[in-house]
Amino acid sequence: MILSVYSRPLLTVILGILLIGLQACVTTESKVFTADTSPERAIEARVNLAMKYYQKNDLESARRNLDEALKIDNKSPVVHNALALVFSREGDVKLAEKHFKRAIAGDSSYSTARNNYAAFLYNQERYQEAMKQLELVADDELYKERLLALGNLGRTAKKLGDLERAQAAFKRMLNIDSRNVLALLELSQLAYDKKEYELASSLYDKYRRIAPQQSAQGLFLGLRLSEAITDTSARASYVMALRNLYPESEEYQRFLSGNYE
Repeated sequence: MILSVYSRPLLTVILGILLIGLQACVTTESKVFTADTSPERAIEARVNLAMKYYQKNDLESARRNLDEALKIDNKSPVVHNALALVFSREGDVKLAEKHFKRAIAGDSSYSTARNNYAAFLYNQERYQEAMKQLELVADDELYKERLLALGNLGRTAKKLGDLERAQAAFKRMLNIDSRNVLALLELSQLAYDKKEYELASSLYDKYRRIAPQQSAQGLFLGLRLSEAITDTSARASYVMALRNLYPESEEYQRFLSGNYE
């Protein structure tokens, strides 16, 4: 992923991200178990340890701790969500999906698991199914990562060619956070695609002022907007920035080939 304010890869578990990851603090091993540890605390400790190993890509140790957690409660949605992440990283699609479904079946309001499941579905190119999960997550007003879910919903809608739904999702993001750079950039892109250059430029200028560092997508959009309004000086600046910051990016290669669509 590009380390900037906006990254194209959707929904990484992070996803990644999309991303979309298990929301739990990592607990140090020295604080994990005591004789009087309650089942709930023991599960939490096991999951935290598992995620610590997961972040280090020690999937065997992660799985071992999660297996121990299942012995305490084999219906725990949190444990099944974590197992799904581990199996997904291992490339075991069947087991990953099984555990995502068990996590959601155990707690239908568990938006983190739905978000992760949507990431999984998206990566399997099952976009319609991902959309269904994301719509539920995006409607969860108490979900901590709701903005992320709305962004993922918008980008999934774009992938399906449903631009009206995509626009609606990004506008919802701006209603929550008027300075959200992802929403500003995506709405600018959608306006540009409809040749609404004045609106696209207005949104893009706001994005550019807020973004600490523009992504390759952002610079490429700026380049195309400057061409649309015949601003040769701005165009040259965007070309130079794209070449210097993202020479290997898809956007720069598209610029070199003259493919601006």
